[in-house]
Amino acid sequence: MGASVAKQAVRELLVEVVARNPALDQLRGIALFDSGRDAVIKSLSAFGPAKHAVKNLSNFVGRFGPGAGDRIVLQFVYQYFGRVNSVRYDDDQFAGGH
Repeated sequence: MGASVAKQAVRELLVEVVARNPALDQLRGIALFDSGRDAVIKSLSAFGPAKHAVKNLSNFVGRFGPGAGDRIVLQFVYQYFGRVNSVRYDDDQFAGGH
């Protein structure tokens, strides 16, 4: 799987998170620091496919290890919501715009 597949899978996860409309402060943090916060995101149907797609990126396992999928995908979510000022999906922010 390529980067575009992983990016689309993470995008779908973010859209699913937004659809649940949680408080913004519940979407900012450090992966694996608050297991309750992480569990909400990990329970979403798009989480598994996002983790699978990210773990299948070239050299992912070699660089981060085989067990890093949860941590990396959770941190993607937290970093994204650290960039926006409300619980919404913004493709410019996802793409790295400011």
